[in-house]
This record gives sequence, C-alpha cells and structure tokens, in this order.
Amino acid sequence: MKKMKQKVLAVLLSAACAASLAVPAFADGEVQDAPVSETEHTEEAQEAEPQAAETESEEVPEAADSEDENEAYTLAIQETEHGKVFFYEEPEEVMEKSFKAGEIVTLVILPEEGFVPKRVVAVYDSVTEAFELNEDGLWEMAMPSSDAVVETDFEEMPAITDESDEAAVVLEEATGEDLTQSEEVDPASETEDGEPAQEEEVSDTDEPEEPENEDEQSETEEVSETVEDPAEEPEENPIEEPEEEILETKTAEPAASIRILVKTDDQALLDDGAVIGAMNDVYLLQYGTKEEAGDALEMYEEKAEFAAEDLIVCAADYGEFATGDPDTEIVMTENANPFVDAGTAAPVAASRPLIALIDTGVSGTREVSGWYTVLGEDIYDGNGHGDAMLDTIRGFDPKAEVVSIKALDNTGMGTVSSLYAAIRMAIDMQVSVINLSLSAYSMEENEAIASIIREAAANGIIVVGAAGNNGADAGSYIPANIPEVIVTAACNKNGERLPSSNYGGTVDLFVLAGSSSYAAATLSGIIS
Repeated sequence: MKKMKQKVLAVLLSAACAASLAVPAFADGEVQDAPVSETEHTEEAQEAEPQAAETESEEVPEAADSEDENEAYTLAIQETEHGKVFFYEEPEEVMEKSFKAGEIVTLVILPEEGFVPKRVVAVYDSVTEAFELNEDGLWEMAMPSSDAVVETDFEEMPAITDESDEAAVVLEEATGEDLTQSEEVDPASETEDGEPAQEEEVSDTDEPEEPENEDEQSETEEVSETVEDPAEEPEENPIEEPEEEILETKTAEPAASIRILVKTDDQALLDDGAVIGAMNDVYLLQYGTKEEAGDALEMYEEKAEFAAEDLIVCAADYGEFATGDPDTEIVMTENANPFVDAGTAAPVAASRPLIALIDTGVSGTREVSGWYTVLGEDIYDGNGHGDAMLDTIRGFDPKAEVVSIKALDNTGMGTVSSLYAAIRMAIDMQVSVINLSLSAYSMEENEAIASIIREAAANGIIVVGAAGNNGADAGSYIPANIPEVIVTAACNKNGERLPSSNYGGTVDLFVLAGSSSYAAATLSGIIS
C-alpha cells in the first residue's frame, strides 16, 4: 500500500508541477503568513498559472523555510491558585517567553501542599492542547505556530483515612513487627496520673511483677486487653477496605464520547444492552455516560481487535462551514444511527474514475452520479461545504464523475461512526477516489478510521484527506495522521503555507488553495 501511494504521489507531482497547481511539502510546512480568501481560491488558482509558469525554476520553498525558522511565538503563563507554574531553567517571575514553532516548551509546576495538577494546557486559536508529564516530573509540549496561553488547574489530594491507618497496623503485624511496643498501646495504657503503665515490662520480660493492690491489677488487665485487640481485629476484617481503595484508583478515564466502536468476531464479548448497530464485525456501542464508555473502552482495548472512541468530525473549514459545537455530545437513536442508515451499497457504474465526496452532501440541483447518506433521510447539502468541494473538483475537471455521500450534518458536524459508515459505503460502490475534506482532533490515529482506510487502499482506492485548518501539526488530526491517506495542506502562489493550514511530517502535498479542504478537493479534481 505504501508503494502504491508513492507511485500516485510521483505521478501527481509531475502533473501538478507542469500545471503549477501543487507543490511538494517542505520542511514541515513552516512558512510565512500569506492569507488567501476562501471565496476567491479558484480565481487565484487560475491567475497563478501563467505567473507560476514564468517562475518555474525558482526555489521558493527553501527561502520560505529559511525565513520561518527565525519566526517566534509568545507563550504566556496565566496566574493560578494553589500552585506555581514557571518555565524550566528560568526565574519564577518570568511569565512570558518566545519559542519557535515546534520547539519543546518545558514547564515546572509546584503545587501547594495538599494539591496536585489537574489540567495543564496551552490555549491558542480556539484550540486546547495538553502538556505531557515526562520522566523527570516536568511538563512538555511542542510550541504551536501561534501565540498561546498556559492555563493550569489544581485539585485537592484525597485525604488519608483512618481505615488506611488501621490497614497499616495490620500490614505491620503481617511483617512480624511487635504490636505490643509502647508506641502502639500508649493511648489506652496510661494511668490516671498520665504515667506509662507496665506494658514495657510486660513486653520485655517473661513474667511481669505482681501488682501491689487491686487497682493496679485492674489497670494491668486493661493493658492486656488493649494489647490483644489489634491481633483480633484482622481476623474479623482482613484487609478489605484497602482493596476497595485500590479498585477505585483503577477506574478508567472518561471517554471523549458516550459511544465507542469495537471490532471483534466474539459476540459473547459484547455488552448486548449497549450495541446500537453493526457493520460486518464492527459494532457501535452507546452508554449512558462518558465514564461508563471509558470503562468499556479500556476493557475492549485489551480483548477486542480494536476499540475506538466515536469522536466528533467536522468540515475542515471550521468556523466558515462547520457551525456546530464540537464539544456537544451527539446522542444517536433508531432514527439517527449511521450504522443502521448506511445499509448496503451496490457498485456504481462510471465511465471515468469515480470520486466519492464524503461531506455535507450535495444540493439536489447539482449533477452527480448519485446522492447517498448515512444520516437517515437527510440526503442533500444544507450547509454549503459539500457544494463548494464539488465546485472545486469540477473546477479542475469539469467532466469529473462524483457520487455524494452525506456523513456531516447541516452544521458541518459528524462522528467517527458516520465517517466509518460512509467510507464502507464508498468501498462497496467500488469508487476510485475518496475525498475527505474534513478533520477531527486525535493525538493518535483512530483505529476505526485507520482500519477502514487501510481496507480502501487495499482495494486500490486513492484516499485524499485535508491536513486541517488549525495552524497546528497535522499529526494530531485524523485522517491526516493515517499513513495511507494522501494529505494535502494549503499554500499561496509562492508556495508559502497559509497560516491557518496544518503542517508537519504527515503532509504529503501543499496545494494552491484557500484552505486544506479546498486543497484536498483540488487534488481529487487533478486525479480524475
């Protein structure tokens, strides 16, 4: 599959350079700002052709890289309660510092007594990126290509309970320590005058002295009872409470969604009450809370072929077309479930390479080879993003044959499950190209999407995906962090990355376009 991708890229680069429409990725895409209007991207591409042809021999990317290497961004530490946060190897009073994009930022965090860090993040351009704790106890992250602010929250440490102390006594006894020593029985073995009773003599000698009177004898008996009590307690309640505390600490982290996707051929492993849909041996499970989903995810990760969170996916041009809230949970019902609505698709006849445009749909007035959806009866574009991508594809190939598969709703939002179902439908249709002008934040590749894209590639389908428009490393977004995808970022006519376009080692091509969404659609048009 890697060889096929390399061959495709080689052919594309030759054609693209001849047409001055696309340029290869360079130096992680770190270049000067050069904003391009979204609404004028097609006109700019057409105007760029003659100018690019005249300057074909110039090595613009290297110059752009050289300039951007010296560009720095500011990271400011926001004041917080219950602890101190400052830059490593810098005085505590330094609350603002400049870093180059991609440079590792290291923080020292000193919480007040009784507190621990709960959240350490950098906030920039409506994006929140978490710092990671390294082996040296320091917090690190790569500096984004934007000014950012460090926000830190602390939470109280759980208090040590009396039950823990009792458990310690039991464990000390198990190790063979003498529980009759004075420090174990002091509180219960003092006389009325506050003087220590005779337990030291009892523990140090075989035969204690006879008490001089009845009062002393009574006190001695009380001491004996006190010494014997710790030995009796473990038999009645043997280390049960500490075990409960250990179980509590093993609770999984809440999932990002109340749903997860699980692949397994062992149906006995599934929680039947949570299964709401299935496509072959991949199941969609929905739980009542993210905590329950997190527990299930941890279990299935160990026992199933894969388990993945049903993350929110949106049109890569978030803000212009994707107007929904990516933090809002999407609850699926029988009337809105992509694993049920997708059904089984048949091959679609085409005289040319068929492009599957997986997006917000296409208007009913547009000429395409079919309208399909994984979102119930909502089949046409009520957003505008899908139509814009179709226009971009046709701008470079007016005769391109396109089939529309709606996986994003009219707010430009969808889910990993709707994207998975749409790609499965495209595979069944036997398309030649899949266009994914969308993205989702995911530090690691989502195994559900990665597996279905690998299957598409294995069937000879070229998958083109947007790098994303967050001005960040594309390696933190799907589908850009999946190796089988040809990842496109956006640049201007000088080959300079647009500030909004994502960049990084996973980017395969920079395309002259107004955003990475348009870049992906442009490349799909070139391929067809």
